[in-house]
Amino acid sequence: QSHRYGILRRASGSAIRKEISRSDNQSGIWRCWANGLLILLSRCCGMEIWKDRWHETVRLSEERVQEAMFKKKSNGKNTYGIIGLGRFGHALALELAAAGADLVVLDREEEKVRELREYTENAYVVHALDKKTLSETGIQNCDVAVVCIGEQLDISILTTLNLVSLGVPTVISKAASAEHGEILEKIGAQVVYPERDMAVRLAHRLEAVRMLDFIQLSEKLNISKMIMPERIVGKTVLEANLRGRFGVNIIAVESEGRLIETITPDYAFKKGDIAYISGSKDGLNKLSDWNGKA
Repeated sequence: QSHRYGILRRASGSAIRKEISRSDNQSGIWRCWANGLLILLSRCCGMEIWKDRWHETVRLSEERVQEAMFKKKSNGKNTYGIIGLGRFGHALALELAAAGADLVVLDREEEKVRELREYTENAYVVHALDKKTLSETGIQNCDVAVVCIGEQLDISILTTLNLVSLGVPTVISKAASAEHGEILEKIGAQVVYPERDMAVRLAHRLEAVRMLDFIQLSEKLNISKMIMPERIVGKTVLEANLRGRFGVNIIAVESEGRLIETITPDYAFKKGDIAYISGSKDGLNKLSDWNGKA
């Protein structure tokens, strides 16, 4: 009997200390102590009340943990949840962490999760992505959740659906194909196509000699970064008339090592100027062809 009592005492003491360390609320600490002591006494006396108290203690602890994890900071920054730490998810997590964002990351591989624990305390190994498991991680308290699972279509779709059902304000999902993306959109997610977008950027850079980069924001709006041709050096923006000839707009210009963000009509282009230009794909392609003939 004394041996049994010693085991129970150590187990209950460990549970109590665990509850205290996970709680940031003073009243919650005292309730956990009280429940722990009652568990110890009732188990020694053979009473069944310990079961109810134990469940209450666990529930209190989980509530305190989630309150502490997702308590809004004074800086008002968003909290991001990332599911899947492949190349895309891992890179996204690192960039958000570098920007000082609060993160919750989930993956089934311990090694990938361990790497991210350097950047966030809320990194979890999960072997299922059902609604109950997701809810236990607290990801429903995030402002934005990103599903970085593209290859396994069924898991991607079900996880997205569960996040939408849990009430996450913004759910963004990676799609591997147009059909996959269409399904994700229908269940309420914003869709990204990382591989397709990178291929489009690379194709434009390879096709146009003077084009340094290309970003497709939508089907009708794109941004191109290109070196201005010799033929317009010395001319002003008004004289070059790129808007009238190609239907494009100059957003900014890199000139002699500095970035000029406000471009006036009387700005004169210099040799080696790099312009950031927005417009339709057709307009930018025509400008690129004209630029390449310089």
